[in-house]
Amino acid sequence: MASPTPMGPNDRPSFEGRWATMPLEIPDPDYDDPKEVYAFFGLAAYGAQILEQELVLLASVLHMGAAGSLTGEWVNALMDRIEAKTFGSILHEARALMTVPDDLDGLLAEALRERNRLIHRFFAAHATDFLSRAGRREMIDELRAAIALFSAADEAATAIRRPLAESLGIDPRVAQALYDEAIVDASSRDAG
Repeated sequence: MASPTPMGPNDRPSFEGRWATMPLEIPDPDYDDPKEVYAFFGLAAYGAQILEQELVLLASVLHMGAAGSLTGEWVNALMDRIEAKTFGSILHEARALMTVPDDLDGLLAEALRERNRLIHRFFAAHATDFLSRAGRREMIDELRAAIALFSAADEAATAIRRPLAESLGIDPRVAQALYDEAIVDASSRDAG
């Protein structure tokens, strides 16, 4: 990656929502519709992606801190490069850039294993469970636990990344403004 030149006042990276994510709430299941398994699987996959994006942000902020002066183009290229990696590769990159606290590192390692199991083996491992109400209940409970794990890991990683970002002059109000703008845009789509 080429050496960055200083950012000017109008040279802002296009974070496009990368700095703010929707809150992740775990709904209470009814356990009466087989489609709930798919809904909770989707929510678990969403939680894994939120965590993965937080790792993208963490690795990006760590690179930004080492780079000195930045341009919006350089930051966008950096984030695009990191986003193209797998969850495990991003975690490896973050570990190479900083000493990850042991508790967070353990939580992230567990989340990575759970994410991989969820995406690559969940339905295969539960093929016969899906055929019974009791089996689907177990699947939903397992998915809810995965969602909670991803959410806890995301919160812990955010607690590390946020002060690092602020030390680089990345204002958390920018993330809030992007989030608020996304809410307004979504509402306008529903209105007409």
